[in-house]
Amino acid sequence: MRLPIPTLALIASILSVVTAKSSTGDRVLVVLESGIEKGDYSKFWKSLEARGYSLTFKSPKDDTAELIKYGERKYDHLIMYAPGQKTFSPALSPQSILHAQLDGLNTLYLLSPSLSPLNRDTFREYDLEFTDSSAGNTLISPFSSLASDPSSPLIFPAHSPLLSSSPANPVLSPSTLSGGPIVFPEAISHFAGETPYGFPILGAPRGSYVGGSGGNSNSTAGEGRKGGEVVLAGKMAGVVSAFQTRDNVRIGFVGSGKALSDKVWEASVEDQEGVTHRTANAAFAQDLTSWVFQETGVLRVECATHWSKTGGEVEKAEYRKNEEVAYSVSITQYSPSSGTYIPLVTPPSDLQLEFTMLDPFVRTPLILNSTASSAQGSTTYSASFRAPDRHGVFKFVVEYWRPGYTYLRSSTTTAVVPLRHDEHKRFITGAYPFYGATVSVSVAFVLFCGMWLGMGEERGRKKAE
Repeated sequence: MRLPIPTLALIASILSVVTAKSSTGDRVLVVLESGIEKGDYSKFWKSLEARGYSLTFKSPKDDTAELIKYGERKYDHLIMYAPGQKTFSPALSPQSILHAQLDGLNTLYLLSPSLSPLNRDTFREYDLEFTDSSAGNTLISPFSSLASDPSSPLIFPAHSPLLSSSPANPVLSPSTLSGGPIVFPEAISHFAGETPYGFPILGAPRGSYVGGSGGNSNSTAGEGRKGGEVVLAGKMAGVVSAFQTRDNVRIGFVGSGKALSDKVWEASVEDQEGVTHRTANAAFAQDLTSWVFQETGVLRVECATHWSKTGGEVEKAEYRKNEEVAYSVSITQYSPSSGTYIPLVTPPSDLQLEFTMLDPFVRTPLILNSTASSAQGSTTYSASFRAPDRHGVFKFVVEYWRPGYTYLRSSTTTAVVPLRHDEHKRFITGAYPFYGATVSVSVAFVLFCGMWLGMGEERGRKKAE
């Protein structure tokens, strides 16, 4: 039986949704400059297609490669492998890419030492300064590199700088962290600025350095030092970095596009000491693209509620001054295997709630509520506090900003009002001295009046007698 075309289209769309693992979409545009052979990276392309991504290949000067058309994105992700390109079509110009990124386009830049001045200026928008390889500033790793080429460093993922800033590495998986080294042939290094939106993923090994004018990629450690001073050394020389905007658009920078080539894809390599390693480039490529394409590290606030502790779990529009207030927020994490949002795998312990009116009046930690989490299918945090003794418009604000994770912000507006005239306590404890003074004055006045009247009558009788 032959199915009608609309039915086939519906089935195809359902299958595409099932196989797509990204939380934002599966359409990927790959831009390759003329000197890069597509076949040299066939394993990388096949790995993306096996994960459900639809790849479209274009050249940097292709005018049909529109990123946004009629106000809608044509692609969800972009892989830009054109480091030496000096001119682009208007559709792929740096300005067009930046505009598309503001609209939600995740981008992965694959680079090389032949970085053009146009690209170098573009990357300064992300607060990244790349070394000038034309002046001989080559990344040399004498103690951790291929035996045949000191300019191809071997970087072990276990030394990732993210491990020191997060309880768990949000980009690299545990299997990658415990696996073999990653080879970066002919890598270009960079120095990251102080922007809070960027963070390093992998830096150069210890003992490596960038420097030496007039050097080349095949120079030895001693020859690299002859030409000039060292520009960067050790982990200060970044090889892989990431950037995430407030709108949670993710951008990755890989200092060596050849790290994803078939030549080093799960290959056996020999280091300077003659030890043979099996590279982890394949696992690294999967982890990095999973993060850039928003498969991992994606968090979402499901709901946020607040109520009075004395009036039941019913959300109120306003609270009285000094009233006991309770707050609860539910957070989920995207699961690429199921394509749904599930409770957090590793619940953080550093969430805070702020009760603000221009400035925070209350700042209190959010405590994990295990009972509510199991009942709601999400990770629930709760907190309670006393409303400030000041009326006005306030906000419940929860912000969570950690490298590698989605930027979370939940804001709920409420009001704090004074007590109504019939809601005040009949007797205020702090006013007892004033109550006593009033009663004592009244009693004294009555006694004085009685004494005055009594003494006056007695004097009148004496005069009459």
